[in-house]
Amino acid sequence: MRDPRPAHRPAPQRRAAAAAPALGAALATARDGDHPTALAAALLLAAGGPPDALGATARQYGAHPDPWIRSAAQLALGRIELSAGRTDPAERSLRAAVDGFRARGDRWGLAMALVTLAAHLALTGAAEEALAALDEAALRDTETGGTGESPLTLLLSGRLRTRNGDPAAARADLERARTAAAHARDPHLEAAAHYALGELARRTGDFTAALATQRRTLRQLEQLPATTPTHQHLLALVHSSLARTHHRLADPPAAASLHRRALELAATTRDRPVRADVLEAWAEHRLALADPAHATTALAAAYALRGGHDAGDPELRAVLDGCAAALGDAEFRAAWERGPALAEPEAFALAVGQRPGG
Repeated sequence: MRDPRPAHRPAPQRRAAAAAPALGAALATARDGDHPTALAAALLLAAGGPPDALGATARQYGAHPDPWIRSAAQLALGRIELSAGRTDPAERSLRAAVDGFRARGDRWGLAMALVTLAAHLALTGAAEEALAALDEAALRDTETGGTGESPLTLLLSGRLRTRNGDPAAARADLERARTAAAHARDPHLEAAAHYALGELARRTGDFTAALATQRRTLRQLEQLPATTPTHQHLLALVHSSLARTHHRLADPPAAASLHRRALELAATTRDRPVRADVLEAWAEHRLALADPAHATTALAAAYALRGGHDAGDPELRAVLDGCAAALGDAEFRAAWERGPALAEPEAFALAVGQRPGG
């Protein structure tokens, strides 16, 4: 006999279920519109609905008869897929957006699509193509009356140059990004530039500067309202960077504590590339503690979250090679296969860290 008691659902689920009919009607009205603002309205409405409503709405608009709305929807969908770690569909959507805006002669839309495509390419290690996309985005920005000094574009360019061994050019881009963010009065982008400068210092071996920069970034973030996803992302990444620096300074207890905090923060965000970055840093820590099996499992979980690895990152390459050398082919494969199956990889890592010597 069917249990007559109503199924218990948490309050957010009850609210989402109650809002579903109104949301569906509003989305139907928005989708019938042929004005560009219809897309924005529909996406805003979908953002307040069930978790998959945003992507579904962007996909529906991707078949809209208006070519500009189709391109804008593909750009929105690419960003959604990128954050969810679905790299192949993200790339398809972003390239469709680039092609669509280019065909329409919309230089502003083209610049936005190129920057987002560059962010995807940076995650997959295609650094040269990513930098070329950023250069074109800056050019299109100047053609539409901009300065070509977008803090987001400069930030991404600086991080790419950092990972690819061009510290002088990286520093120049990141300093310009910090200045542009300050002029734009965007404190979170300014904090992101500080974080990237700290990473540049760490990767080039200036650990004193790295610690000072990331501690300053942390103080800056603590003074800002935690009202945006970017805030949580940066907190996780800064703690992870500090942990890696303390490891290089031969301070394992401090490194372990900071890794734990980074994992706790990463577990609260939906941004899979950020979670992957934190897990890869923790894997480096575990390999240094002579624990290549857990390190490999974390690397595989990060790969699954992001939808790939940055093959051009020398630090990641060193951790992967170190794990493979320590384990041998069979054990490496076995440890790797456990990673994608982890429902909560941060919880796995935190549990490992609680063990003696962790």
